[in-house]
Amino acid sequence: MLARRLLLALALAASLAAPAFADVSRYRAAVPAIEAVLKAQPIPVVVVAPRGAVIAIETPLRYPPWPISRGRCCGSRGCASIR
Repeated sequence: MLARRLLLALALAASLAAPAFADVSRYRAAVPAIEAVLKAQPIPVVVVAPRGAVIAIETPLRYPPWPISRGRCCGSRGCASIR
């Protein structure tokens, strides 16, 4: 019984330690077709005015600047950090 527990503990320890010995320095780059899709321009967004007289075609920013940086607020009244 003790040998069985010892064998089970050894197998569990070996299985948990296996990822630590793996080669983690290797990075596999994506296929060029996938990279092209990820770097493609975003699809424009169409915004229609409530009365329908004006439309705006906007291109969204992929990574927009965050207004709250380093704990400072953007200063708008609707900002959640002012409350």
